Amino acid sequence: MTQQYFDSQGHITDHGFQMLIDEELDEAPRYELAEHLDFCDRCVERYADFLTDDSLMVPREEIAPTVMDKIKHRARMVILSRTARVSIAACLALVIWVGGASKLQFVQPDKESFGATNQKAFSLQQALQGANEGLDQIFSSFNAFLRGDSPKGK
Repeated sequence: MTQQYFDSQGHITDHGFQMLIDEELDEAPRYELAEHLDFCDRCVERYADFLTDDSLMVPREEIAPTVMDKIKHRARMVILSRTARVSIAACLALVIWVGGASKLQFVQPDKESFGATNQKAFSLQQALQGANEGLDQIFSSFNAFLRGDSPKGK
């Protein structure tokens, strides 16, 4: 009677597993099958497969290449964006430097020629002249850096 539940190698057959799952066995064969499951790992795996009738879904296409392509594309876009920003900043600096913005000269009017209402305009002009001198110092130190000269005062 128990021979129908075991194959020739001593492992539980598919019929034995089905009978065990459907609870159609008497106490003695059920006890023998449970005892066999205690020491046979192969049969435990097969029994788990019978209990979980799940099958793995196969994806339509491999996921890894498309994910890696997206990551590489995103990295390229980030590098391109950063390169563009640095290039634009460098171009603006060169335009200002080559365009001679640091060589602009403001005319210094006499303070007496301005009336009381023009004092604010005079102080604004002095502030702009100070900014011009500051820009001139920045660009001359940048030129010295590009030439490889040592900075002044150090």
